[in-house]
Amino acid sequence: MIGVSQLKIVYLGWGSLIWDPRNLKIKSEWYYDGPLLPVEFARISRNGRLTLVLYQYAEKLPVLWAYSHYNERSQAIENLKSREETNESRIGFCQLAIIKKIAKPFQVF
Repeated sequence: MIGVSQLKIVYLGWGSLIWDPRNLKIKSEWYYDGPLLPVEFARISRNGRLTLVLYQYAEKLPVLWAYSHYNERSQAIENLKSREETNESRIGFCQLAIIKKIAKPFQVF
């Protein structure tokens, strides 16, 4: 099993997370070779803007990724939760070294 000090945590990103990271602490640039995910403009945000979200019927597009400043999952989740002004139940994660899904399923709009 991988120890906490060996974790390499990354954020997957699209939309404003990339061009307006605010308090999101990353220790790398955003890389453009991320996984393909079904992302679409399919939600109106609290400030009235049309927002990119995961949408099961959307075409899969490559998303960006960047290394988190944090090496502990709880700290990385807290940082993203703060940036997104959301709660932890809406933040998903997976631990690829174990190849085991450990997050609750995310809600697809």
